[in-house]
Amino acid sequence: EFIVFKHDPKQLRIIRRELVKKEKMMIFSQGGGKIGTEVIPVPEEKQRKFCVSEKEVMILAENAQKIRDHYGRPMDIEWAVGNNGKVYIVQARPETVHSMKGDVEEIFYLLEDPIKLTEEGILVENSGIAIGRRIGFGNVKVIESIKNAHLLREGDILVTEETNPDWTSYMQNLGGVITERGGPTCHAAIVSRELNIASIVGADDIVQIMKEKKRGGTNFVTIDCSEGEPRIWLRDVEYDFDTIEFAKLPETKTKVLVNLGIPKGALSAGKYPDGTGLARLEFIINDEIQVHPNTLIDFEALVMRYDILLDQRNKIENIKKSDLYHKDPFNQEIFKLKQTLDKVREITFGYDDKEEFYVQKLAEGIATIAAGVWKTLPDGSPAECVVRLSDFKTNEYANLIGGWIYEGEENNPMLGFRGCSRYVHDEFQQAFMLELRAIKKARDWGLINIIPMLPFCRSPEEARRIMDIMKSEGLVRGQDGLKVYVMAEIPSNIICADIFSEIFDGFSIGSNDLTQLTYGVGRDNEKMIPLMNSYKYNTNSEAIRRSVSHLIKTAHEYGRKVGICGQAPSDDPDFLRFLVQEGIDSISLNFDTFAKGRINTWRTEIIEIKLEAENKSKSYEFLINCDDLINEIRIPRGKLHNMVRKQGKKVDKKLSESKDQFDEIFENIQAISNNFVKEIDQGQITEFSNFFSKFNSQITEYNEKIPILKREIRKFGIY
Repeated sequence: EFIVFKHDPKQLRIIRRELVKKEKMMIFSQGGGKIGTEVIPVPEEKQRKFCVSEKEVMILAENAQKIRDHYGRPMDIEWAVGNNGKVYIVQARPETVHSMKGDVEEIFYLLEDPIKLTEEGILVENSGIAIGRRIGFGNVKVIESIKNAHLLREGDILVTEETNPDWTSYMQNLGGVITERGGPTCHAAIVSRELNIASIVGADDIVQIMKEKKRGGTNFVTIDCSEGEPRIWLRDVEYDFDTIEFAKLPETKTKVLVNLGIPKGALSAGKYPDGTGLARLEFIINDEIQVHPNTLIDFEALVMRYDILLDQRNKIENIKKSDLYHKDPFNQEIFKLKQTLDKVREITFGYDDKEEFYVQKLAEGIATIAAGVWKTLPDGSPAECVVRLSDFKTNEYANLIGGWIYEGEENNPMLGFRGCSRYVHDEFQQAFMLELRAIKKARDWGLINIIPMLPFCRSPEEARRIMDIMKSEGLVRGQDGLKVYVMAEIPSNIICADIFSEIFDGFSIGSNDLTQLTYGVGRDNEKMIPLMNSYKYNTNSEAIRRSVSHLIKTAHEYGRKVGICGQAPSDDPDFLRFLVQEGIDSISLNFDTFAKGRINTWRTEIIEIKLEAENKSKSYEFLINCDDLINEIRIPRGKLHNMVRKQGKKVDKKLSESKDQFDEIFENIQAISNNFVKEIDQGQITEFSNFFSKFNSQITEYNEKIPILKREIRKFGIY
């Protein structure tokens, strides 16, 4: 798979290359009276080679643009490369999946906690690729041959090696598809997108894995691609979705961005937000590179070390005249090093220069995210792609391939060797410079919306040293429009905001770390969580609010931007309102809360501008009441949807009526809250108390009705 970036005015650029192993090929039948085609194994030397050249990719990209311009709409294009080496366009037809859907998206979400589900042991780890962001549930059917496809029933989850056009008619009404082979453009992926079904492709050994799960008693599974990751749950996990028309979301002065990590996910999730306020480098390193950067830097030295250790072992065994015991620590170190080197060779196949592999894969991941959010905003500015440089803790780096060689143990990694302290240290500085080369490479490809951001920067002195290192790699602040941001997640960033403003172009508040470091409480400490909420040493608290206010005020005095990319505004609408009231420049949210965050931002901006102080609090209370009612019915409504889905065509009439009632209430409350704000925005309210009473009476009616309906659905087992 190749991704080509078309917005660089200079030229088209290939920004991502993905090589997959090819094990079968179709050829014309050779003699012996045979007519047609036959499938044969791919010769080993060709299995791990790209089947099109970069020159051919560019020819295709150029023609794709011409065809789209000619028809004036997105097109699906089929092509072929002839034996003569020429590229042929064989068909072009209107693209239907995304064009027909327009700006309407179904945002799927679990109604159960994925952490608890994982702790239950029902997650099937797999190497597949999530196609889209849907969730699907059904009876799992492992079918290895098209001959047995007639066994599929409506709502089943198909598990098979791979699909081809012969399977299409059987896939019409499935709950989902999981294949062992294939990539984002394979048959199963394309058809799943067209049919709007959940799909995971390229999951190694999944046929055998699911056979074993079936033998163990598993009959139903849930395919969960809602977070952009390929998750398979071994039971009927409760889920639901909201249908959102993104084009109708209101525009806001405060930019509303999205947090991203998985590069491919940005191509869908990045379409609507005003950019990304947090592109996490750790996801690219963990998922696509998998190797500790120092292992790649020192690869040749490690190979030499392995040879020396082997030689030493041979000498010892010659002296002893017997093999070393396999559990001998010296022997185990040799074995572990061999495993590491073998894995590195496997992952970096095709790259003699291992450092170049690291830079290239990082650059491709960064560029894919930046391309995914690329757009010109209504104010004429480009949508920013803020890339946070690596912020793995010591224990997280140790989990990478080869990490055991370089990482020791820390009692408190959260406060240890992380963020900027790594960048300035001799042990990691070379690895940091590889990250900088990747940033530069991606920007040189035309992705000039990329803004590097430094995490966990403890002091201005540390910051200045890092800016010098960046200059040495050709990343000069202000040159070619380059901006550099810093995370505001340590109290020193707030206290010295004026000094940091002289060094950086902007700040992004990391609310999780800022909260725990302000109050001296570990954010993952289970005993402390209830105390944090009871005694207000959480994010939406006085100390954090004062810190945020001080940062915004100081930064704006220096003409610097302030955003937030922490979890708080995704979880807490009240804190989001506070941020907008304080004049924050941007809010970056998780994608599943983006639409809600945009609406809450719009509400706050309207109320703050249009209403007198005494009417603001009543308006916020009213909207909170609306949101609370929606949240109160969200889970029972989702459970009703699940029950209806499971019953298929033979839905109980009373169940269907209850579902429709909950859907109607859900939509009505949303409409009431939106109309309330729209009327405020029109500025034609003569008597606020009458206006307020009109809307409040409608919500009061639902306050009384919802508890009655919730009691009624207990007969369906929903509590």
